[in-house]
This record gives sequence, C-alpha cells and structure tokens, in this order.
Amino acid sequence: MTWRRFQTTASLALLRTLLFFVNLIFILSGGILLLLGIALRSHFKEFLEITPEMKSSSPYVVMGLGIVILLIGFSALWCTIKGRITLLYVYSILILLVLIAEVVLAVAVIMRKQTYETAFKTNVRNIMHQYPQKPMNLHVDHLQRALSCCGIDSYTDWFETPYGSLQSQVPSSCCKISLNHTCTSVHLKTVNLPTDLNTNGCYSTVISTIKSNYPIFGGIILTIALFPLVAVILSCCLAHQLGKHRALLSSRSKTDYVKHLKECLTIIEIEHDKEKKIYEEAIKNIHKALLALKDGLFGPRDGSSEPAISDVSQLCSGIYSQELLLAMINNLSRVTFEDRKEIVAIVNNLLRRQVGTKYPAVDHIIQRPVILFKLIEGYENADIALNCGMMLRECIRVQELAEIILKSDEFYKFFDYVQKSTFDIASDAFATFKDLLTKHKSLCAEFLELNYDPFFSKYRDLLNSENYVTRRQSLKLLGELLLDRYNFSVMTKYITNPDNLKQQMNLLKEKSKNIQFEAFHVFKIFVANPSKPKAISDILLRNRDKLIEFLTTFHTDRTDDEQFNDEKAYLIKQISELKEIKA
Repeated sequence: MTWRRFQTTASLALLRTLLFFVNLIFILSGGILLLLGIALRSHFKEFLEITPEMKSSSPYVVMGLGIVILLIGFSALWCTIKGRITLLYVYSILILLVLIAEVVLAVAVIMRKQTYETAFKTNVRNIMHQYPQKPMNLHVDHLQRALSCCGIDSYTDWFETPYGSLQSQVPSSCCKISLNHTCTSVHLKTVNLPTDLNTNGCYSTVISTIKSNYPIFGGIILTIALFPLVAVILSCCLAHQLGKHRALLSSRSKTDYVKHLKECLTIIEIEHDKEKKIYEEAIKNIHKALLALKDGLFGPRDGSSEPAISDVSQLCSGIYSQELLLAMINNLSRVTFEDRKEIVAIVNNLLRRQVGTKYPAVDHIIQRPVILFKLIEGYENADIALNCGMMLRECIRVQELAEIILKSDEFYKFFDYVQKSTFDIASDAFATFKDLLTKHKSLCAEFLELNYDPFFSKYRDLLNSENYVTRRQSLKLLGELLLDRYNFSVMTKYITNPDNLKQQMNLLKEKSKNIQFEAFHVFKIFVANPSKPKAISDILLRNRDKLIEFLTTFHTDRTDDEQFNDEKAYLIKQISELKEIKA
C-alpha cells in the first residue's frame, strides 16, 4: 500500500509540473495572439485596407481567440494547483473546443486561400489605378516600401495605370533603399529608369515569401495545435490520477481520523481549561475528523459518488474497535453545537447500517449498555438533551435495545424527565418515553405486566402533575395503552382498581376541555367493562345521578363528532341501567 501511495504521489507531482508548464506556454501563445491582433489592427492597417475581405474581422478574431486562451490558461493554472477533478475535466473540454476552433480557422483559411490571393491581386490593381488619390496612395506606397516591391507582377504594371501612362514613370516608393540617391522622382521616367529600382511585383513577392516559409508556418501551426492537445491529455491524466489517489487515501485517512478523533476527545475530556491552546486545537481537529467520518459513511457532500462498501466496513470496524461511540457520547456536551449534530448523524447512520442479517452497531451497544444509559442521562443537560433524544429514539427502533432500557432502573428516570420545566426537553423526553411503551407491542405488554405496580404507581403521579402538558400527554398515552389489544391483561387490572376510577372522575372535572376529553376516553373503559367488580360498580352507583347530569352537558359543542356522541350516549345508558352488585 505504501509503495502504491508513493507511485501515485510521484505521478501526481510529475503531471502537475508538466501541466503547469504547458499551461504557461498556452498562456504565452494566447498573449502572442492578442498582441498579433493588436498589431494587425494598428500597425498593419494599410495592408488590411487593401484586402477588405480581411479588414473588418481578422484582427478581432485573432484578439478574441487570444483573450479566450488567456482566460482558459489562467483558470487551468488554478485548477492544476487546487487539484479539483471536476474542473480539470471541464478545462479539458474547453481546451478541446479551442483546439477545434483553431483547426476550423486554419482549414477555413486554407480553403479560402485562392479567394484571398485573387482578392489581394484585384484590390492592389484597383488602388494602383486610383493612384495618386488619397488615401490609396498611402496604402500603395506603404505596401511597396515595406515589401520592397513595385507593381503587381512587375514594375511594368504601373505603365498600364492612368498614373504611369500619363506621367511615364513609376512611384518613388518603388525605389530601393540605398545611399546613392539616384532613384528620385526625376530619375523614374521610363526612358531612364535607375538600376536601384525594385523590379519584383508585390503579389509575386508575397506569394513567394509565404511559399518559401511554408515549413516555418507549418511548424508554428503544429506547435499551436500541439500544446492544447498535450494540455487535454495531461489534464485528463491528472484528474484520473487524483481520483485514484483520493480513493487510495480514503480508507487510510478515514481510519486515521477515527484514531485522531479518539485522541482529541480524550484531550477535551481530561483538559478542563478551555483557554489552553491544546484544547482549542483539539476542538478544531474534532470538527475536521467528524466531517471526514461523515464523508466516509455517507459519501462526498456534493453527492458525486457512493462510498465503497469495503471502505465503509473498514471505517466502522475502526469506530467500534476504538470505542468511539461511547467517547463521542461522553463528550457530547464539550464539543460545539454543529459537531453535536454531526455526531447524531454519524451514530444514527451506524445504527441503520446492516451487514447481511446483522446490525454491527446494535451488537456493539448490546455489549456496552452504558452507551444507552449515557444517552438517557443526557436529558439532565439542557445543552445536549435533544441530541441524546434523537439518538435514543433511533436506538429504541431496535427491540433488543429497547428491552435493555425497559429492564433497567434507568427507565424510571423518564418519569422525572417528562416533567422538566423546559418545554422542549420535557416534550422530547415524553416522545422517547412513548416510543419505549408503544414501538414493540409484545415487549411493552410483557414489561407492563411484570412491572405493573411500580410503573402505575409513578404513572399516577404524572396524571396529577402540575405541568399541564405532561398531564395531558400522559392521559392520552394511558388511553392508547389501555385500548391496545396487546395490553388486555394490563387494562383489565387497571380498570378493576377503584383508585384509578376516582382519579379519572376527578380529571373529568378539570377546567381544561382537552384534559376532560382525554379522561373521557379512559373513563369509558371503566363503564363499558361488562365484569365490573363491586368496588367499581358501587362508585358509579353512588354518583349515578351526578354522572348522568354531567355527561348530558359534557362537550355539547362536539356536534360533528358522531363517534364521541354515540359513546357518550352509550355511557349514559350504561350508568342509568346499573344495578347494585351483592357482596
């Protein structure tokens, strides 16, 4: 593995260096094209004026291509340095498009070569016929001096123009640059042409120059096309190697993060001075390590790929072997708010992860029930109560873990937690409490039967709680528990206790209509029981008139609730028909 990492790292360094220098040359070529376009626009304006076909667009096309190459080149440098895989592939596509544009441009020029040559020759002849009118005289003189030529094919072409036939001479721009000064306007007559006159035509000079420099032009074009092609190949190779490098490092780095995270958690657990640099560094590293673990379990945050199953298995094994679950929960109150959310996400993900028919995280917690007890204890700390609640409810989804809690003394702490003065914590604790009693029907029924007395002794206190929300939620849950068919024996035992009936009758008189309504649903079970014990029947008989009067006017505003009204009518009928049971 080490040798593979060395090879990958070395190849990455080589590819980055090569691509960096290719990009520099690519940027240089873009700068040259930009300067060439500017030069065509400013210094070679006279040449372009001669050929209108190239006058309007040529400089701007060249400048535009140069600017595009510069922008792509600088972007490529940034991509190369940063090593962004997606951007490197985008860069490859852009470079390929530039290469295609260059090829199309070159092909277009070659295909229109004859058109440009003919246009050049025709246009030179036209402006020669307009000589010495301005500004055509400036274009002709500039062209002949710059190229050391005269006429189109030869200096004699001038004698076929109005200027040459009338003046019987050629323009002074046909003279060679010399020091004998024999080539002046007085020496340019056809009868006495000087020897230092340029006799070659401009058209033939341009064509011969281009043909003689074909190898140079071809080399330049090939070089310009070669560098984008090399850049495409190198950037694709670099992106591919980066992908391999990250995949190679993922399993190693993620398991390293597990160990590193455990070390940092140990530091903040031992070190109580939050101002110390070692504590601050540990907090920062914990955040990085948690994000790395989350990426390892969930995949990259951009959703670009799924994590490899083998890597996830290796990562999970590291988490369990390092006892990281307990370490994270023990230090939940010490990490930052955002890191608490990351821990919740990681723990819940592990609990859902299945390998074959097993759940490794569940097996791990079964062997270490202290993890569950630490989560329950979290309700005593307002900072982490809700985080612990989310993890607890995820654990309770598994029957084996719910059973551990129900059979422990820690379960009875919930009777205190649901009465917390902080609404959010009390509500969250009650949600967990309810899940424990309703998620797994047969388990809960067995628990309530075996622990009837201690459970309902504390539950009566909830029904008498001074906290309105606790009282209402407890009453509603009681109705659900008693009406569940799995709890038939528990319900039978509950409705034979006269103290329970008295409590429900008192709750019917509560000021809150919501509590009255929930109490009604429990009270109806006592009345509807066909095998009422004497103690229950006696209470109902003693209060028969009051109960009938009370129920007659009870929640008369619920006219649309047919079920409620039917049940109320049934209760009134049952109470009115009650007969005394002999002892």
